[in-house]
Amino acid sequence: KAVDSNCKINTAVEYIIQKFHTDIKLIDLLDVSGMSGSRFAVAFKEQTGETFKSYQNNMRISYACNLLSTTEMRIAEIASRVGYGNRSNFNRQFRKLRNFSPREYLEETRKRLVCGVLLDPGIIG
Repeated sequence: KAVDSNCKINTAVEYIIQKFHTDIKLIDLLDVSGMSGSRFAVAFKEQTGETFKSYQNNMRISYACNLLSTTEMRIAEIASRVGYGNRSNFNRQFRKLRNFSPREYLEETRKRLVCGVLLDPGIIG
């Protein structure tokens, strides 16, 4: 039973990875996993250590960090690209997960870029 539950959660995680930038609803994950709502929530948290929304937000902000440090895209464009239709929500989630605003993160990243090499990325990542 636990192995079956793990496989179902893995299917849901793969779905989130593929569609993290879209508006994923719990019902979507229940459909792809074939689990009930209460069982899914418990199993997902047991397997990942997070709720699915928290997991999705972490993926979005991690991808945003990558875009901020490797592209010249505007912050608003990045917010939209990673699935935040509202820039203030993007800024709030970014600060919550990284302790920096996206602009501060970008500035810190650029300070550490020397000849295209990021020095001491652990500080900001």
